[in-house]
Amino acid sequence: PAIPRDHGSNEPSQVYCQEDVLTMEVAAPLLQIGVKLQAAHDGPAQLRQRLLGDLTCDALVGSSSPLYNKLYAEGLINGSFYMGYVDYPGCAFLMAGGESKDPTAVRDAILEEAARLAKDGIDEAMFQRLKKSAYGAYVRSLNSFETLCVEQAQGYFANQDPWTFPEIYDALTAQEAAAFLAQWVKPEQTALVVIRPEGNRVAFSIGDFHVYWYGIIIAFGFFLGVSFCCANAKKFGMKPDDILDLILFVAPGGIIGARLYYIIFNHTLYLDANGKLDLQACLSIHKGGLAIYDGIIVGILITWAVAHHKKIPFPAMLDLCVF
Repeated sequence: PAIPRDHGSNEPSQVYCQEDVLTMEVAAPLLQIGVKLQAAHDGPAQLRQRLLGDLTCDALVGSSSPLYNKLYAEGLINGSFYMGYVDYPGCAFLMAGGESKDPTAVRDAILEEAARLAKDGIDEAMFQRLKKSAYGAYVRSLNSFETLCVEQAQGYFANQDPWTFPEIYDALTAQEAAAFLAQWVKPEQTALVVIRPEGNRVAFSIGDFHVYWYGIIIAFGFFLGVSFCCANAKKFGMKPDDILDLILFVAPGGIIGARLYYIIFNHTLYLDANGKLDLQACLSIHKGGLAIYDGIIVGILITWAVAHHKKIPFPAMLDLCVF
C-alpha cells in the first residue's frame, strides 16, 4: 500500500531574503548564490529537470564557459568556484559558491549572462560538447558501487527509472536550457549570502597585497626565536653564524615544502579554465594554502643537511631549536 509522506508545506515561490552578509573567521570573502526553482514532480520529470539543471549550469558558468573564463581572468573567482543543481522533496534550486574578492560582482555577472543566453540562445556546438562531457561524467560516476546503490534507491522512492538517463540526455536541447535560464535565473529568484572575514585583520596594504596582523605577529615571534637561538648557540657547541646559515635554508625551504604539499593534495584549486596548472595561483601564497606539518618535515630534513655539511651534531642542533 502507498505510504503517505509529509514533507511539510509547499515552498513559497519567492526567496526568503535576496542578500545577507555574515562575518566568520575566514581568510577570504566567501559567496553562496542560490536560485530558487519549482521542484519537479516525482518520476521522469524530476530526473529530467535534474540533468537539465546541471547542464544549464555548465553552459552558464561551467569551467569551460566564456563567463567562467572572464571571471577567472578578472580575479573574481578561483578554482574553488562551482555551480550545480540541487533538489529535495518539495524544493529545488541552483547553488553556486566559492571564494571571491567581490561576491556582488559575481552574482551580477551570472544574472547578466543568464539574461543574455536566454535572449540570444546557447551556442549549439558548445551545448553538444557540454552534453557529451556531462554524459561521460555521469557514466563514470556509476563505477562506484555506492553511487549505483544510491541512484537505485533514490529512483525507487521518487518513482523513476534512473537508468533512462541516456535517453534523457539525448533529448535535451540548447533551446530548453535557454528557456530554463529565462524562467528561473532572474534577480527575484536569486539570493546571495556573503561571508566576510571577521574583524579588521589587515594591518596595511600595498596595492592588492595585504599584510595581516597575524602575519606580523608570526614574523615577530620568528625574529625572537632566531635571536634566542643565536644568543644560546655557544651552549650547544655552535656559533651564531651557524644559526643564521640554517635559517637562510630552512625558512624558504619550509615555505616551499608546505606550499607544494598543499597544492599536490588540493590541485583542483589551482587549475585554470583550461584544466592546466595555474602557476600564478600556485605562487600566490598570500592568499593562503600552506600545510604546516609538511613545512616542519622539510625544515627538519634541511636542518639535518646543514648540520651534516657543517659537521655539527644533528641532535645538538635539534636540542637548540627545542630549547
